[in-house]
Amino acid sequence: MPLKIEMSPESVRPVVVCDGCGELIADARDGNYQWQAPLDPGLSRKFIFFTHKSCAHAFEQARGGSGAWYAMELTELLPHVARSLHINWDEATRYAGLNSEL
Repeated sequence: MPLKIEMSPESVRPVVVCDGCGELIADARDGNYQWQAPLDPGLSRKFIFFTHKSCAHAFEQARGGSGAWYAMELTELLPHVARSLHINWDEATRYAGLNSEL
């Protein structure tokens, strides 16, 4: 389960968990989101996985390393999601009450 909600008395926050080792990815620069090209070109369904950069190769090999794997650093994920959903970043951070934390 790569995305989970961590709850404490102080906050509720989403966290990213490595699909390889099961540990929290604490810094986006240390992690990837990755996907494998379908072996059948007619299939368009792709799954996204989250891994530490140090876990990526072993994760790919364990999932049948054949076929092309693609990866992007986690720092790139949210801007792409925000753009595709037409999110105004300033408005979203105000709405979430995060201005003081950024």
